[in-house]
Amino acid sequence: MKVTRCHWSALLTCAAFVGAIAFAETSYAACKECGTVSDVKTIKKEGEGSGVGAVAGGVAGNAIEQGTTMKQGLEITVKLDNGELRAITQDADESFRPGERVRLLSGGGVTRVTH
Repeated sequence: MKVTRCHWSALLTCAAFVGAIAFAETSYAACKECGTVSDVKTIKKEGEGSGVGAVAGGVAGNAIEQGTTMKQGLEITVKLDNGELRAITQDADESFRPGERVRLLSGGGVTRVTH
């Protein structure tokens, strides 16, 4: 059988494709903090007072200031690939839906969910 340029091209394309699949499987398997979103709930995160309200009017002023600094947040429940279930609360600066693949990023005592 005569091997033509077309045969070599097809062989190299197949080899590259198999290599890409093997790389994707290894890099995915190496992610220890990856998982799937199980549930997403909207929450209100308490704001941090600057102290101005407390100085201006004592306890009532501080309570009013915290009420005005309340932010929208999310409680995201993630089932990690190892089977562990984790619930993370964070600002609602990204949107998440159940079934999405996500990664947990941790640093400085804080864990966030990201795509």
